[in-house]
Amino acid sequence: MASIPRICWGGKKVKGEKRLICDEEVDDPRIIEKVDELINVFLDRVERHKAVLLSGSNTSFDEVINALDNWLSVIEERISESGDDENIKLRKTMNKVGGKLLELARQAREKWLRTYQGELMELLSRLRDDEATVIIRGEPFDENKSFAAYLYTDHLAINVRRVAKSGDITMNITLTGLMVWMWLRRNYLMITS
Repeated sequence: MASIPRICWGGKKVKGEKRLICDEEVDDPRIIEKVDELINVFLDRVERHKAVLLSGSNTSFDEVINALDNWLSVIEERISESGDDENIKLRKTMNKVGGKLLELARQAREKWLRTYQGELMELLSRLRDDEATVIIRGEPFDENKSFAAYLYTDHLAINVRRVAKSGDITMNITLTGLMVWMWLRRNYLMITS
């Protein structure tokens, strides 16, 4: 079980910020146990997806980059095909938008390797060394209501949430400075923007 030295209820958000700040510290062992359950799910999922989260060369963006690159090759071929002007115009627009998406995905990949991945590794180390702060919100004992643990670094906001009624646990990693979210579900990693 993860041992976390500082757990606190999430108070108000700092004006102009989206992050919660600590309010009241938690010392109830039953609540700490519920938080440990969420943190252990986080650690298990990071371990399950370490090939893309903690690798020095592979990232969760690689599949998206390859798919966009392949799709753009097809669109570029079709632009030169004969067709009416509207289809050609549409294909050129698709190529332009796809090219921009590819550029953004490559930037995200580089920033992941340069910044975000190191911060995730540092957070994992802080969790193992009992130096992390976990902010919680919700109802830890009422399975019909959600309960969440928040972990923050300079450029990552991690939300591990028990979903109301179903009891499923979702994990979102928000990368600040990018319009990208990574969701770690039970057996897969999903990136959305």
